[in-house]
Amino acid sequence: MKILVIQKKLMGDVLICSVVFQFLKEKFPQAELHYLIDKKYHQVVEHHRYIDKFLFFGKSFSDTLKAVKSEKYDIIIDTYSKIETALISFLSGAKKRISYYKSYTRYFYTNPVHRRKKAISDLTTTTIEHRLQLLEPLGIPFRIAKPEILLTDSERRNAEATIEKFSPNPGKKVMISTFGSSPEKTYPLAFMTEVIEEIAKEDVVIFCNYLPNQKTQFDEFFVTLSVNAQSKISKDFDTKNLREFIAVLSFCDALVGNEGGSTNISKALGVPTFTIFSPQVAKKSWNWFDDGIKNDSVHLHDYVTESDSYDDFKPEFFKDKLHNFIAQNLR
Repeated sequence: MKILVIQKKLMGDVLICSVVFQFLKEKFPQAELHYLIDKKYHQVVEHHRYIDKFLFFGKSFSDTLKAVKSEKYDIIIDTYSKIETALISFLSGAKKRISYYKSYTRYFYTNPVHRRKKAISDLTTTTIEHRLQLLEPLGIPFRIAKPEILLTDSERRNAEATIEKFSPNPGKKVMISTFGSSPEKTYPLAFMTEVIEEIAKEDVVIFCNYLPNQKTQFDEFFVTLSVNAQSKISKDFDTKNLREFIAVLSFCDALVGNEGGSTNISKALGVPTFTIFSPQVAKKSWNWFDDGIKNDSVHLHDYVTESDSYDDFKPEFFKDKLHNFIAQNLR
């Protein structure tokens, strides 16, 4: 038996969706489990213990369809659930095709599933649970699960060397998710300054994560910090690729910052995570495994319900929450 799971993008979704593979392997131990994703997100699920093979979306629809059809799948689980993947599923030749119920794609699947409006568990939230719902037509009931990321021994050794290189001083290691994936998802930098200043009061070494094209923006941000905060930041810290970032993050004592791929990776690694949600992202869907201690998160609507502007999300609103997170994880 061959089973294909489809999730084209984004990084957080590709990671979250990987939770289904453990339960598929338990139910069908002899089955080959394949994952069709965009290649640029492969590193976040590389070395996954339950995924037997990765397929990547081709340059064209026909390239992707040809690759899928050649595998002769018995079951397809389309968690991406767009027109493109609905057509791939329908034309694949798989006898069982599962995805979410949508009026315009329901005929492409043998088992269109209606998403639950409320989560069964506050830990998993609807973000994880909706993926797990797609297993129910296969007789796999809901169980609490979280994504995991596996690192090789060599990746861990290299990460330790990187940390030693960029952090020769003792102290708790804190990763800052400095910027969001877009300006709209980035906590205003004047406010982020205050967040970092609070963290810098502790005995810490701070690594600031940002993309290469954000280097100039980070340099401009760095000079706005106090001398004390600047002294705590490993300014030359850099990683060569996503796998190296993941490995270094696995040795950190906490991650604090903008919601996105890095916060999802951090929680999957079991690193304490304090997430700042942008107003446009539904916190109740994405704050999986929040417990108010190891993982916590804040959203503008927790404090100002009538606004959708990041400019209204003052750091003093969640100062107590941040202090509690610091006390629990950085002292």
